[in-house]
Amino acid sequence: MEPIKLQGMELLNRLPINKMNQGEAIKRAEKFLTDEGHRYGICLGAEVKLNYPRETWEVEFAYEGMQERSHTTDPPSIVIAVNEHRVSVASLM
Repeated sequence: MEPIKLQGMELLNRLPINKMNQGEAIKRAEKFLTDEGHRYGICLGAEVKLNYPRETWEVEFAYEGMQERSHTTDPPSIVIAVNEHRVSVASLM
């Protein structure tokens, strides 16, 4: 019984621990864009990405006046990286 419990704890220790929820990440991303003077449309989604050194949310926004990703711009949307210490642009036209 004991080895199974330890394996389970080892597995749990490797799972990401959400330090902020999706709503907080979106609010911080919106504030960042507003404070930086960027204009943006609706939030298209937000998800935790594991390709950063820290747990980081990528929050995606449409461009101003749009309801979806653009088919004519590169990148097709605005993506803001948000973690507990910092908010930064991941992609922006």
